[in-house]
Amino acid sequence: MAEMNCNEKSGRTLSQEVRELIVRKLQLRQVEQTERRAAAYQLVYSKLKKEYLAVLGTSQIATAFTSVPLAAYKEIIAEDIAITRSWPGIVWESIISILDDVQLELHDGDELHAIVDEFAWSKDQKPFTHSSAEPSHFKEIFVRMVKGYGAQDTQLRLYSREFNRQLTLAAALANCSILNVARHAREEVDVAIDVYVIKHGAHKAKLVDAKIADSRSPLSEVGHQSSPVSAASHQCEVFRKMKNLTSDELSIMFVGDKADSGLAPNNMLAISARNESKRVSPVELVLADGRSCTVNKQGVALLGMARKKITPVTPQNAKIISRLRGTIRENFGVKDDPFLRSLNSGWSPRFQIKDGRGLADERAKQAAQRRTISIDQLNGLAAQSDEGCDSEHPFESEGDETDYWVKNNS
Repeated sequence: MAEMNCNEKSGRTLSQEVRELIVRKLQLRQVEQTERRAAAYQLVYSKLKKEYLAVLGTSQIATAFTSVPLAAYKEIIAEDIAITRSWPGIVWESIISILDDVQLELHDGDELHAIVDEFAWSKDQKPFTHSSAEPSHFKEIFVRMVKGYGAQDTQLRLYSREFNRQLTLAAALANCSILNVARHAREEVDVAIDVYVIKHGAHKAKLVDAKIADSRSPLSEVGHQSSPVSAASHQCEVFRKMKNLTSDELSIMFVGDKADSGLAPNNMLAISARNESKRVSPVELVLADGRSCTVNKQGVALLGMARKKITPVTPQNAKIISRLRGTIRENFGVKDDPFLRSLNSGWSPRFQIKDGRGLADERAKQAAQRRTISIDQLNGLAAQSDEGCDSEHPFESEGDETDYWVKNNS
């Protein structure tokens, strides 16, 4: 297969061609899953009909309207729990099979997470199997079936109270089971994606190190060439020289004046690691526009994290985090993923980050308040001074309270 280049301008990890291949394969898997589910349902309803007819007209007639349909409902739920447990893994295995075939160079897993979200379920979404837990649909099918075999309304009313009670309890249990299994299965795939990307990155790093050590082979022969280093890289050289620096050793703080929105013109990022510190402009880290000082989406996301805001998991945010990840790795030389991803709490930084803008102004105000004396205080001090001063030489007295205040507050 021909080599496929990443679309770096759009911030994608995958080329459009590779993504289309993955989508086509997943659409086929969806059809297979739908057919499997339909076949399983058909078997359950066939078994329900057979067992209903077996007790009809016998002394066990009550079970035909209670335990028999309830057992069928539980079989449907068991089947859908199995599908819920396996489906995210099927999606991920389908993606891996194509990634391994094309031997694609991966930089992060954000778009892979987004594809799994699209074809399985993402944060705050219920799995497609959740609809099977709705008891009213099953009850409607069952009533239609038994009426087709001559069941009377009087019979249905006779047993409906007990049947409804048991079905409601079973539905509540089914609802919890499906949601819990869904969350667990989705989290397992999240971990699998992150492990895959880390292993891929470690393998790539070994290849790069080997090529650097071997002067006979130019670095450009290893995979794709890296993107140009930004202007901030010169100032951050001290961090890139640190051996095996990890993102949790980094500390980033926004400093300068606090603006009503966005960044003020004098805002900088105070960055430190291993007792080394540098101040870097947001423009140099491509977090703001150099001409207008307008903060861009990456800057908004990073500033939001500094202000302890949640960055939810969405395809749009995945692209923003991907660019931020590249900026941090490129400038500070860290090889691990500087961001944690959770379906419940979104993306969060591994590094320490704080919004320290306006702290200098606050300290200056506090100092000014300590050094400021009110008019009433001055009048009081003047009155006390008048009482103890020579009226002919009122300003020659030494050691009075005003001198003491001036000495200690100037």
